[in-house]
Amino acid sequence: MATVNIICRDSDFGLARCQRILAAVAARAGHTVTLSRPERDRSVPQYLRNLYRALASRLQPPSNPDYDINIFIEDLDPGWFSKARQNDLIPNQEWFHYRWLPYLFGIDRVLAKTRRAQTIFATLGCPTNFISFTSEDRFDPSQPKDYSRFFHLAGNSPYKGTDTLLKLWQQHPEWPQLVVIQSAKQAKPLSAANICYQVGHIDDHQLQVEQNRCGIHLCLSETEGFGHYIVEAMSCQALVVTTDAAPMNELITEERGLLVAVAQSQRQGLDQRHFVDSHALETCIQTIIAMDDAQKQTLGTQAREWYLANQRRFETRLQWALGQPISQIEERRAFLPMQNV
Repeated sequence: MATVNIICRDSDFGLARCQRILAAVAARAGHTVTLSRPERDRSVPQYLRNLYRALASRLQPPSNPDYDINIFIEDLDPGWFSKARQNDLIPNQEWFHYRWLPYLFGIDRVLAKTRRAQTIFATLGCPTNFISFTSEDRFDPSQPKDYSRFFHLAGNSPYKGTDTLLKLWQQHPEWPQLVVIQSAKQAKPLSAANICYQVGHIDDHQLQVEQNRCGIHLCLSETEGFGHYIVEAMSCQALVVTTDAAPMNELITEERGLLVAVAQSQRQGLDQRHFVDSHALETCIQTIIAMDDAQKQTLGTQAREWYLANQRRFETRLQWALGQPISQIEERRAFLPMQNV
């Protein structure tokens, strides 16, 4: 079995979830797991030093490294490259900095959570394997599900389409109740009888209660590396609505949810940021209101079935990837022009 070092920042809730999930799957497969933190290049001298480290790790592989495999989640820190025989990256393409592109020379393999990420990094010349990913199972069958109750988990992110959703809902006082949970940092003044606006911290148990009681989850992500809150909604057997753009529409299809068309997009890291069309969203909400509970429940059931099947596939793919023989990749990567991404 391999010694695996998972390198991830501790300042982001989504990244922390990724690290916990990876560590658990690797440990179940019998690998020895270590958790580490990267150091960001916050100065020009540090950046130049990291460029040298990335090049040196490829030209002179370590003779007695501490680990068999380093797995970097999102951030790349070349200071760790020489500490493992193999360096893998699980990227969030929307947060990948252009200055990190030369660091990819020291990466042996990209493990992609989405087909979108697989395409982007393969285009850059990186050896890439699609592994998918998973999220925590939030399903609580003891909670009665109300398929007339809408839910939006904005949290601390400004990338969830919250402003568009709230503006639209305030224009429709006849619509059912919408439960919104948002951090105080992102919250804005709001007054609407059919919006239950919960601002600030909510404990995990109460959050899980809301996730399960609300039958409709509006997950209008503008960009995602994977989409944990979308997949958590699917695990709850909810009817999930999300943005019709990758990678969100890799998770939700017409067989297991509803998609909302995009009005415009703009560059975000190596990917795009997509803004849903408010008229398309309005039509989608009206469609849901007109649906009977049986139709909604069918889509929710199929979403949970996908969640369970994907979880099994992810574990199989990750265990396969970690079990591959450690080998040096002789062929150098050629970075293609960014307009091809």
